[in-house]
Amino acid sequence: MRRKLVHHPVRATACAMVLALALPGMYAAASHRPGPAATPRWLVANARAHTVTLTLVAAYTNALNGFNFDGYGNGKMVITIPVGYKVGVIFSNKSSVPHSAVVTPYGKKNATSNFPLAFKGAASPDPTSGITSGKTQRFTFAASKAGTYALVCGVPGHEAAGMWDVLKVTRGGTASLSFAGSTTTRTKLYTYKTTDGKTVQLDFPVYTRDHIVTQRIFNGFAYFDEYCFRCHGTDAVGGVYAPDLRSALSSGVTREQFISIALAGIPSGGMPSWSKIFSRDDMESIYEYVQARAVNVLPVGRPNSG
Repeated sequence: MRRKLVHHPVRATACAMVLALALPGMYAAASHRPGPAATPRWLVANARAHTVTLTLVAAYTNALNGFNFDGYGNGKMVITIPVGYKVGVIFSNKSSVPHSAVVTPYGKKNATSNFPLAFKGAASPDPTSGITSGKTQRFTFAASKAGTYALVCGVPGHEAAGMWDVLKVTRGGTASLSFAGSTTTRTKLYTYKTTDGKTVQLDFPVYTRDHIVTQRIFNGFAYFDEYCFRCHGTDAVGGVYAPDLRSALSSGVTREQFISIALAGIPSGGMPSWSKIFSRDDMESIYEYVQARAVNVLPVGRPNSG
């Protein structure tokens, strides 16, 4: 274990709300899917005045569980703007989960928070906290240097959930949008027998050999047993004050949704951010422990760590 686990009742109580709003249906899917034909809606350029108006709607669709700009994430939307143009951004959010917009150097897009600005003023106000549905923010910046930059959500954990796209500042040409198709990433799968004899596949290992669990699974159990069991139940079986996280995962909550919501919190819903307590790696271990319990690959009780 990387840290001594100290019991904090207040933090344990807060953990009760970690996924209360992360169940399927948290994001409302829009009937209109953005694409090349919708370009005028998102980007309007005035070549004579060297200005661009960019409309960004966070959680526009349920793509990536709502972690998207105008329906796109993971770099699938590419915004191209000639150098020297003044960019006016109209930013809004359709979700109850807070989001923001920040233009950062491409090499800095994996920062967990406090993204450095690529250009002066190139972020929505208070990007770490973000805004929820019903609010609109505006900001303006000058695309003063050619290069490739990233458009990210500045709320901690959201870029890691796929909420980022690409801004290219070119030395010539015209302002435009392009949308990349989806790609398939091969993921190694691990096959296990459940406690009731069924066969399931997971995208992470649970055991190193026999019934000896991985260090990540054991860490997840230890964190859960210290911080979350009071509300979510011992062995993640569900509690009086919080949802059964096994059911939440079985109902469609994804790894990224689980981790991002837990790290970022939902201020409007009274849930604090856990990013100062747990690293993303810590939260990955909690997710894998709960998922192993959800599919009955991991039985109740303290796992055997060897």
